[in-house]
Amino acid sequence: MRNLILGAYQYRQASGLCRGFNAEFVDYRLIGLALFFNVTDEPNQFSVGIGFNSKSIPYSQQTLVWVAGGHVKVSNMSYFQLTSQGELVLVDSLHGVTAWTSGTGNKSVVSVVLHDDGNLVLVDAKQTIIWQSFDNPSDTLLPGQRLHVSKTLRASSKNLETSYYSLYLNASGRLQLRWESNTVY
Repeated sequence: MRNLILGAYQYRQASGLCRGFNAEFVDYRLIGLALFFNVTDEPNQFSVGIGFNSKSIPYSQQTLVWVAGGHVKVSNMSYFQLTSQGELVLVDSLHGVTAWTSGTGNKSVVSVVLHDDGNLVLVDAKQTIIWQSFDNPSDTLLPGQRLHVSKTLRASSKNLETSYYSLYLNASGRLQLRWESNTVY
């Protein structure tokens, strides 16, 4: 488990090491799951997410299991910060914008925890989960993760925003296989 506390930040160094709130460098590639910046096909553009990380799996074949904002791309000058209001934000300082937020401002969040099962959670002082990545799937469901009503699981694609195939749990609780968003099987 890795923690990020109020006012802390996390950003990627060119070496692949991450510098965190305690000013120590931690190589997140050494743990089974990692919070990391994933290079996209576009130069100097990154996606931020959680991926399986194992010495037995070549880096190019390691699977992303969650991506912040699904399709958000940021520069190499970006970082995560847990604000004093309890909002986890992804800041692209090169472009001067907040690229993604958790939507948890003023909900008593005090820390961010990356669990060993791959669930990134924001918790309050009593360790109650306020927000979790397991509620926002991308293209992979992990053991213990559920697909909730009105949520979509997209087939893996180089373009994280769209995919030809997706699974969608509609309001009546029926699982739908969709092709190009509009054809339902």
